[in-house]
Amino acid sequence: MIELGSSSGAANGERRLWNIIWKARVPQKIRIFAWRAATQSLAVQVNRVKHHQTTIGLCSICGVEDESVFHALVSCPKARALRLAVREVWNLLDEVVFNFTGPNWLLVLLDQVRPPVHEQIIFMFWRAWHLRNDLIFGKGKEKMSDSVRFIQNYWTSFSSCHPNVKMEISIKGKERVDGLNFTNDMRKNLVTWQAPATEIIKTNVDASYVEALRAASVGVVARNHTGEVIISSWDYIGVCNSAEEAELRATLAGLYIGITLHKAIILETDCSFVASFLRNDLLDRSPLVDLKIEALNLAKMMINCKISKINRTANRVAHEIAKFSFDNRSDGVLLNSVPPCVADFVTDDCMNILS
Repeated sequence: MIELGSSSGAANGERRLWNIIWKARVPQKIRIFAWRAATQSLAVQVNRVKHHQTTIGLCSICGVEDESVFHALVSCPKARALRLAVREVWNLLDEVVFNFTGPNWLLVLLDQVRPPVHEQIIFMFWRAWHLRNDLIFGKGKEKMSDSVRFIQNYWTSFSSCHPNVKMEISIKGKERVDGLNFTNDMRKNLVTWQAPATEIIKTNVDASYVEALRAASVGVVARNHTGEVIISSWDYIGVCNSAEEAELRATLAGLYIGITLHKAIILETDCSFVASFLRNDLLDRSPLVDLKIEALNLAKMMINCKISKINRTANRVAHEIAKFSFDNRSDGVLLNSVPPCVADFVTDDCMNILS
């Protein structure tokens, strides 16, 4: 068993273990979840008892034993059922590896495997926590097959936007593999960024939002019909109340850039809420109505502005810029360029135009 802080090299060892979570190639909100699980700070029954929120530590789902973080994610029958279903599509580690080794059981487990397997395990635990909450606080009607399908689709979508994540989609076989592979047929079906017509500028926007921190970031990129970057910008928002607010602020950032370009603009977002929210001029008592008024007024100031909803996979550049902003807690603007870590995604979009 690994005891953090138990040797002279503990500082470096502890940092390496925590980096398994903080450097995992998963969405930021899932890293936050994994950190909370590893620090035993999820709102399980035993923690609620400690904080005098309840007097019963028993698992509300199975009623067999007290609900610790390990129980909720690993040993509860519902969590076991999900793991069994996931094994039908992913080659997970042997069941014996999913055992309790002490308070640091999650770090110990993740330390035994290489990427992307430990990232898939984090994905699976995150979904197990969702299922647990749905059973206790929601309708509890979600089918296990739906959860497995969701995990697959989320992993595929996220990994397609992060080329360093090894992927392999295959039916479970006898040989264990390290992760998922993206087949050629699936690549052909991916929705990619489409260049605008000549004389039109296409501006893509996206936001990153971490609920646990109540913070967000936005990314914007404007390109012409050849895929050439006109301008890119990013902003870190230290206080943000919701993902919807973050996406609206990303749209506003894109509109403000659009005004300076003096051309017809197509603004693309992968957020359904924003597209529907700005579709009409009707004003309600939404806490976001002021942002809506600002966005509508900006759009009216342009030569021609159209706001469109697109697939996430067609919005990779804006997504990566927003992620870069959040990871570095930074703001910035670049003319005719993007942050270096995003350049490959721009190149991919240009190659898709030519192919």
